[in-house]
Amino acid sequence: MMMTRESEFPLPIHSSRPDVDAAAAAITGIWFPVKSSVKSLPEVLTPDETVQALAVAHHDGVMGVLALTDRRVLFRAQGWSGQRLVSHALGEISDQGWTGGLGQGTLTLSVAGWATEFKNMDKRDGQNLADRLAHWRQWYAQQVGTVAHPASGQPLPAPVFAPAQPFTGSAPVPVQPFTNPVPVPAQPGLTTPAAPVPQPPSRPDGGGGLFGRRRREAEAEAARMGG
Repeated sequence: MMMTRESEFPLPIHSSRPDVDAAAAAITGIWFPVKSSVKSLPEVLTPDETVQALAVAHHDGVMGVLALTDRRVLFRAQGWSGQRLVSHALGEISDQGWTGGLGQGTLTLSVAGWATEFKNMDKRDGQNLADRLAHWRQWYAQQVGTVAHPASGQPLPAPVFAPAQPFTGSAPVPVQPFTNPVPVPAQPGLTTPAAPVPQPPSRPDGGGGLFGRRRREAEAEAARMGG
């Protein structure tokens, strides 16, 4: 009996998303151990992202499915040992590298200064995913902020810039320069009254003490003799 490889038949996945089914059908490596991970992939996808490629990989000693979408790279593992989800947006990936061997290879992603490795990938699936990832990272760098996406396998479109629009609002009010206040000149005919000079207090009795009494007596004697 002739032995056949699993890759000779499409992966029989019937998920809730046609993009996942199409990417799963393109897997050429051994896929059966991660069938449940592929089938549950729609649970972690958003409605506005589309799966571009899938590959079976090992990450941190766990076997799962590595998915490339038009938004991110994510690793999904689901089995009897639990679940695992690793997700990196395209903008977070600063560099990538693919190292292929005879039948398998390793995809390395640089994220926030750390190297993240996805190992034991089928050489054909891994190379396909790495090439598509480079394609989408290039598109993201050129077209970030736009809504149009390039078709899979098509060359990247040239950046489109909207023409400058004339300004139709009211002209801004110019800022007035700062001027120092002008001093008010003094008015003619107006004089400032001088401050009063303090005077020593006067005593109505002509002074006190011995000399004061004798003075009063002399004044009284003179007045009597003169009278």
